[in-house]
Amino acid sequence: MGQGIRVDGSGPSTGLGRKSRRRGAQLLGFPDRRGVPPAQKPELRWFAMEITEIRVAPREDGKLKGFASVTLENCFVVRGLKIIEGQGRLFVAMPSRKRDDGTFQDVAHPITPEFRDELEQAVIGEYNRVLESEPVD
Repeated sequence: MGQGIRVDGSGPSTGLGRKSRRRGAQLLGFPDRRGVPPAQKPELRWFAMEITEIRVAPREDGKLKGFASVTLENCFVVRGLKIIEGQGRLFVAMPSRKRDDGTFQDVAHPITPEFRDELEQAVIGEYNRVLESEPVD
């Protein structure tokens, strides 16, 4: 535990046999790369996940302006996003947990800056829409 597993089946052991990992990679749309020299292997790129639902619960608690949950591809939910008022703008903080040394570590977070921007804009947009329709007391 603690080691990542890439969706193409490479990397640390997944507990699955080689054929199962290869079949999983094919189901995800990755090409079969057996026997292909490294220089000719296709570059793995991030793929855009569609944000299919955003739920926002506005609050007035100092700099904390609300909580949000985001559903990706109608199959994965991330809860506990915080909408925070920063230096002249709103931003979205990802869910985190407190470590033994007192620091915080994100539980889930975007890997690419492009998706982070897309996620933040979508959550803040929904927050503003909800505020217009039902003001916070």
